[in-house]
Amino acid sequence: MVKKSAAGPKRRRTNPHWRKPFLEALAQTSNVGAAARGAGVDVSATYRLRRQNAEFASAWFDALCEGYDNLEMDLLHRLRSGELD
Repeated sequence: MVKKSAAGPKRRRTNPHWRKPFLEALAQTSNVGAAARGAGVDVSATYRLRRQNAEFASAWFDALCEGYDNLEMDLLHRLRSGELD
C-alpha cells in the first residue's frame, strides 16, 4: 500500500509581479490567453487567482471591460471611416 503525503499535492507558487502586466495586456487585447503569454504566466494560474482573490477578480473585470470598450471604439472607427483592414 502506498501512503499519501499528508501535505497533499504540491502547489506551484507564481510570481505576483505578473499581475500588473497581465491586467494591462488584458485591457488592450480582451484576450486572456494572449495577456497571460505576454505576462509570462500560465493561463490556468490567472483563472485560479481570479477564483481565489476578489480584488484581482475585480481588477480582471475592469480590465476586460476596458478592453471591450477599446474594441468597440476601434470597430466604430473602422465602420465610419470605411477601413476594413
